[in-house]
Amino acid sequence: MKTSYLATIVLALAALATPAANAAKPKAPVDEAATASAKQALASEMGELGKDMTVTVDKNGVATLSGWAKEPKDVDKARYIIKKLPGVKKSYSNRVKTLESTNEY
Repeated sequence: MKTSYLATIVLALAALATPAANAAKPKAPVDEAATASAKQALASEMGELGKDMTVTVDKNGVATLSGWAKEPKDVDKARYIIKKLPGVKKSYSNRVKTLESTNEY
């Protein structure tokens, strides 16, 4: 009986400690020059297709795209454009929503 009570307490304390352990790491500061370059590249190479997407690049060279795109292939193209810029090491687009889906029903 004491063993199960003790196990319950240990599990409860572990559950309470988990959110602190999983707290988000502070984000790296935004690299203003790289962000401006990425925005310009997106606008010039995508034109109207990229107008509803925004991009930020942090000091670690991580670019994050967000906003809206017409199709998933537009998101892929934007990520490719940003990834090939000098200073960009990684490019993420998980914050971009698409108006059309590739799923067929």
